[in-house]
Amino acid sequence: MNGGNTTWLDGFVAVYDYTWEGISEINNSETVSAYPVPANDAVTLSLKKTSAIEDISITDILGKEVFRTTERNKVNPSSKKIDCSNMKPGMYFVQIKSGTEIHSGKFIKQ
Repeated sequence: MNGGNTTWLDGFVAVYDYTWEGISEINNSETVSAYPVPANDAVTLSLKKTSAIEDISITDILGKEVFRTTERNKVNPSSKKIDCSNMKPGMYFVQIKSGTEIHSGKFIKQ
């Protein structure tokens, strides 16, 4: 970390300006696709690379887990259709475990 500038207003810190070094790239790309957009009664989750889905966790925007399964799709192991008819409308975050990797994505429930 290289120094920084600090501005003080009435005894409170207002601005920090630091430069971080040593991190070459952070990849935040989503590796899970979800369709249809938006989802109504069901959403299909697919890995963008062909890996077998082992575990699926879905959380709401508050971080509460609303769905989890370890059931595998024997026909297409990199895709899984999820019944989301009981979920409230909103944005949901998906984490899928496949081997040693964790894949992430999101979908909107209408």
